[in-house]
Amino acid sequence: MKAKAEMLNKLSIETPFSVPSVAICIPTKDLISPLFLKAVLDIVEFARHSDKYDISLSFVNAFNVDLARNKLAFDALKRQVDYIWFFDSDMIVEPSVLDVLFDMNTDIASALVFQKYPPYRPVITRFITEMEGEIITDIHGGGIIQVDDAGMGCVLIRTKIFESIEKPWFEIRWIKKPNEPFTQMAEDTSFYRKVKKAGFKVYVNLDLIIPHFGGVITSPNFLPLPDVNFSFRSKLSRRE
Repeated sequence: MKAKAEMLNKLSIETPFSVPSVAICIPTKDLISPLFLKAVLDIVEFARHSDKYDISLSFVNAFNVDLARNKLAFDALKRQVDYIWFFDSDMIVEPSVLDVLFDMNTDIASALVFQKYPPYRPVITRFITEMEGEIITDIHGGGIIQVDDAGMGCVLIRTKIFESIEKPWFEIRWIKKPNEPFTQMAEDTSFYRKVKKAGFKVYVNLDLIIPHFGGVITSPNFLPLPDVNFSFRSKLSRRE
């Protein structure tokens, strides 16, 4: 435990004056890929040369992703950070993505992520009832839109959200509808339902698309939908 704490302290990139503190929180349940590791190291290096953020980095390896997310959030709140930046270990996140999420200036700011496997639908949902939601597919206009559920693929959350909603923040729930078998509500959906109940809003930048690798999507050049492109990558590769 002592060695782990020392390692996390070394990964903390402190700045000489007061700036927003961001805890990068990554749940894992197996080994991470070299591609993902390089992306994380690029973010750390970017932060070392930036005067905009105070960054810390945490991993929790657990079979149950709900437990991992709760642990990551709990530890981040103990450190009294301003923001929690969740992204998953099968996402390719460029360092400047953080700038774009911050510029959205909202309590919950998310990039656009697609499902890993066919039919590659956008991971953004609008709630219809207390138990049901519909996937938002009208994304070709770009811009920033309000949604109810954006997943946890790449999302920046103000920590006041966690202080305002009931615990456990993330929980896998089983739902039974009349004359139907039980269905599972994912841990991120239960989180967003609590967020909506508390009156907070969720926004997604449709122009900020994060490649979801693994399975059949193995390259950032993979286009989930014909009119979606990854032109944001060249825009984010340099700071204005």
